[in-house]
Amino acid sequence: MATKLATLAKAELYRRLIDVFEENLNLPPVRFPEIKVYTQEDIEKAAEKCRIDWGLGFGPLDNMTRLAEKLGAFVTSFDSVSDDVDALSVPLERPFIVRNTAKKSPCRQRFDIAHEVGHLIFHGGISTGDRITESQANRFASALLLPRSAMAKYFPKPIGGRIDWKGLSQFKLTWKVSKAAIIYRAHQLSLLTDAQYKTAFFGLKRKGEAIDEKEDCLISHEKPELFYNAMDVLLNNVYSDIESLSKRLNILPEMLRELINEKYSEKILFKSQSKSNLNHDNVISLSSYRLACS
Repeated sequence: MATKLATLAKAELYRRLIDVFEENLNLPPVRFPEIKVYTQEDIEKAAEKCRIDWGLGFGPLDNMTRLAEKLGAFVTSFDSVSDDVDALSVPLERPFIVRNTAKKSPCRQRFDIAHEVGHLIFHGGISTGDRITESQANRFASALLLPRSAMAKYFPKPIGGRIDWKGLSQFKLTWKVSKAAIIYRAHQLSLLTDAQYKTAFFGLKRKGEAIDEKEDCLISHEKPELFYNAMDVLLNNVYSDIESLSKRLNILPEMLRELINEKYSEKILFKSQSKSNLNHDNVISLSSYRLACS
């Protein structure tokens, strides 16, 4: 209960910060479509349409976090998120996605963000967390990260009925999706038989890769950038220091420092304190900064 309350409190503070960003900065437009889905085929087509509309093609997604930010969502992490929660999204006019930093696998975090993007597209205005909505978001994440056309062409099919572990490892490094998720997706698309699917999962367990997979250390963790850049611009061009921004948010400076310190080095907190005589009426564009949407 305490963990949930702490998460809700931070989410409210984060929402207030986003409102201030909206007032002062030109943020990327929100581009999450609203799509109703009823069948697995609907979800597959929705993921394919999103890839086309977002100009992604059907190859590997280099950075899922950057994509979510390019589409207008903030991505962050709260240490208070329960270990039982992979990620959560808050479907406001300017949505944000909260990652669970306890999940160490970079592939798992990419999948979790794609899952939350699915919720934002399919489930606006309705409660999620039930079997149906979670299944839909999972299917979307799989279809977005591993399009069926690419799976049919590039998935390393079994050789002589045996799992191609070397090919699977290379496929994972190319697509940045866990071997477990790839195996599940391949079975979903009938690229693996029931027997091959079971053999593959037992193989992962036997190798000690049921949770952490050996290639994970070769894949970089994605870091949110939009919040960092927005805060950087805000503290250097709009508010002279943490105290003035805290006053605008009607919170104690310590609360704001705590929220920011969970994500960024202290330099962003204090390098702006020498800035003064700023025009607070200007709306500042972030286009000249290295944004997550660039």
